[in-house]
Amino acid sequence: MCKFSVIVPIYNVEDYIEDCVNSVLMQSYDNFELILVNDASPDSSLAIIQEKFQNHPNVQIIDKQENEGVALARSTGLSYAIGEYVIYLDGDDLLVQNALEVLDRKITATEAEVVIFPKIRERKGEKFVASYFEEDELFVTDKTRLYEGFLRYGYFAIGYSAIRRDLALKYDMARELSSIWLGEDLIQSLPILTFAKSVLYITEGLYIMTYNPDSVTRIKNLKMDRYLQASATHNYIADFMKKWNIDSLNEVFQEHVMRDAIVYACDGIWSTNSLSDGTEYLKTIGTDVRFLQAYENGYPKKKSSKLLAFLLKNQLWKLSYIAIKIKGWRVK
Repeated sequence: MCKFSVIVPIYNVEDYIEDCVNSVLMQSYDNFELILVNDASPDSSLAIIQEKFQNHPNVQIIDKQENEGVALARSTGLSYAIGEYVIYLDGDDLLVQNALEVLDRKITATEAEVVIFPKIRERKGEKFVASYFEEDELFVTDKTRLYEGFLRYGYFAIGYSAIRRDLALKYDMARELSSIWLGEDLIQSLPILTFAKSVLYITEGLYIMTYNPDSVTRIKNLKMDRYLQASATHNYIADFMKKWNIDSLNEVFQEHVMRDAIVYACDGIWSTNSLSDGTEYLKTIGTDVRFLQAYENGYPKKKSSKLLAFLLKNQLWKLSYIAIKIKGWRVK
């Protein structure tokens, strides 16, 4: 058994996949396997990995004949994995060169079942790490701050972590989430965070996010069910919050819902120039029960978002559309 199984779902990443794979193969730590799962990608991704990495002793290539989405691609890779811990890496992203070495050291020191690390982003040509906690923190019995960070910051145990393989297998929700195309990372993280006996958050950035304009999260066309996908994640979170039974998190959840409503409203409208499509889309937000509850509880707190929330709550769809366009609202 090796220590780490790095699983890479592959779909339309021909411009990125070679760098992604090399970021793993050039690690300063060598006790790992790399599982590449081609999710019936229509581009040249499969040809690239077959030509360049087919014979590498650490690499296993799985060629799926049907595209089923990232969650099921990861699940397929997980079923082949033999590592003690699994790490999911998107095909257009990278690991820093000492990522596995750092993770091995942290796991050895703490025996954590899950190690979460912040992502590294790039802005104006410079890389930066946005860590939620100021220092490493191990959560064993009291996970209140961990859950609060999850709701406020939106880090994913599935996307940016090393997870014990037996834990990942036990709580694999991929088949259940086959209809979810946005937010499945967040949903799959819930049982991992909830049922892991120990979760370590480290402040060192190990995962580099590259900018891929073709990523599903950066689609330029308006999908009418975009906010409904977010609403589905809210339902899953609410179910797990019953298990957590921590009253202080209720307000954090309300803030989370309202933030999603404002972000998805702005992103959706900036994805279309059609007033009719835009107003129909905004209805999915303004009539959402959880959005309305959050509004009645005093959210959003930010003055810059209050006007838009007011317009949505009062079903002033056209004014909401025009306000977003005229004011140039964009939520980062």
